[in-house]
Amino acid sequence: MKIETPFAEAAQIAAAWKPGREVVPSAALRALRNKGALSEGIDQIIRLGGGVLGGRAHLYSSLNRDAARALRSGQGDVARRLAREASTLEGSAPARLLAPLALGVRVPAPSASQALAEAARSDRRVFDAIKLLTKRTSKVRREVLGDDEPQILFGTVVQGGPGIPFMIEVDLTGERLPLVTDRIWSETVRPGFPVCVRVERSGICQLLISYEEALELPTAPATLANHSGSAFDRPLPTRDSAVEIPASLLWAAATVSRPRPIAISED
Repeated sequence: MKIETPFAEAAQIAAAWKPGREVVPSAALRALRNKGALSEGIDQIIRLGGGVLGGRAHLYSSLNRDAARALRSGQGDVARRLAREASTLEGSAPARLLAPLALGVRVPAPSASQALAEAARSDRRVFDAIKLLTKRTSKVRREVLGDDEPQILFGTVVQGGPGIPFMIEVDLTGERLPLVTDRIWSETVRPGFPVCVRVERSGICQLLISYEEALELPTAPATLANHSGSAFDRPLPTRDSAVEIPASLLWAAATVSRPRPIAISED
């Protein structure tokens, strides 16, 4: 089951604001923040097992991409409302549970989508939190954007590699689309890779198509041993607290290191 990832990187927010242009993510986020079109985000200290600090990261709700698009289209009021809604989602229990897992705390670290998908296979709380956060994000987007809401399709990379163009097969229709990749994507994408395709109107008779990695959840969520009650019955991390990542949710690697810089948009 493919769904939209509830977190996005700073580079994705920057690309949504200035598509097709080289923009320094930190500069883009600073400009959006100055215009009130960026949420506060989740400032997270990551602490590995044994008390070893894993660094600090900042996450943003995926609604910030929509806020950036709205600002690009001259809809400042809509952009600011989306940023406020994003801040609300960032303070929710699901977002607080998922934020440290989405970062990838070891090198080589997976993407946010891969990290969350892996955690959802072993922890029912994570599965429930992802579904709830994604549902809330979609609801806000639909209510705020209305007819301007982008169309979202899901698909799978069916071919591609060194010297071979990547192609996506769209779920439901079976239609094949070319996947345009940048340098980083070209190093990551492979056949079987889940993709989210966004189609938005950009002017009269113009469509803007963008791609991102989809989050592929297991069809049947895991049932936790010795777990009962609410999906969020354990204490959740606060905004300024350090989070101890369970060893079972760490991605194996030979060397523990500061996580690669990921400024993922929170919902």
